[in-house]
Amino acid sequence: MLLGVGIVLLAGAFFVDHPLAEWAKAHAIPDFANPDAKHNDAARELMFLEQYGQWVCSIAVLVAVAVFDRARGVPNALRIAAACLLTALVAYLIKDLAGRTRPDRMVDGLSGFLGPAYGFTHGSAVASFPSSHTTGAFALSAALAFFYPRARVFLYALATIVAAQRVLHHAHYLSDVIAGVLVAVTITRVTLRGVTRTGKR
Repeated sequence: MLLGVGIVLLAGAFFVDHPLAEWAKAHAIPDFANPDAKHNDAARELMFLEQYGQWVCSIAVLVAVAVFDRARGVPNALRIAAACLLTALVAYLIKDLAGRTRPDRMVDGLSGFLGPAYGFTHGSAVASFPSSHTTGAFALSAALAFFYPRARVFLYALATIVAAQRVLHHAHYLSDVIAGVLVAVTITRVTLRGVTRTGKR
C-alpha cells in the first residue's frame, strides 16, 4: 500500500521537477564557502543536519546503538549497518544506470536521464537520481525505527529535513528525493525482516 502511494508520488513529482528546481534556484541559500555570504544560525544548523545519514554520522549512530542498548546493541548495530550498506549499493547502482543530470547541469550539451553510458563515466554531474543523501538518511531512520519504533517520528523528521534540503539547495529534483525515500525504506525494511527472521532460527 505505502509502496504504491510512493510510486504514485514519484510519478507525479516528474511534472513539478523543473518548476520546483527553478524556484529553489531563485531562493537557494548562499554557498557557505563564499566569504561574502551572510548566514544565520538556523541556516547553519540545517546545513549541519544535511549530513544525517552520511558515513561519519551513521558510524557514530551505530557506535551509540552498540554502546547504549545493553540488551541488543551490538547485533542491532550490525543489522542496521548491513541494511544501510545494501541500500547504498543499490542506490549508487541506480544512479549509474539512470545517469540523470543534476538541476542546471548539462553534459555534452545534454540533460535529463542519459543512461549508463554517461552514468558510469561522468561522476557527480549525472548522479542526481536517486538522491544519495536522502537515501542514506531514510535508510538510517528506517533501520533505527525498525528496532526502536518509539523514536520513529523524530527519526523520520530528521530524514525529511535532509530530503527537503537537497531540493532547496538545488542539488536534486523532487523526484530524486522521493526515489531515494522509496529505495531506502523498501530495501532497509525488507533486509531487516529477512536478517531478523534468519537470526531467530
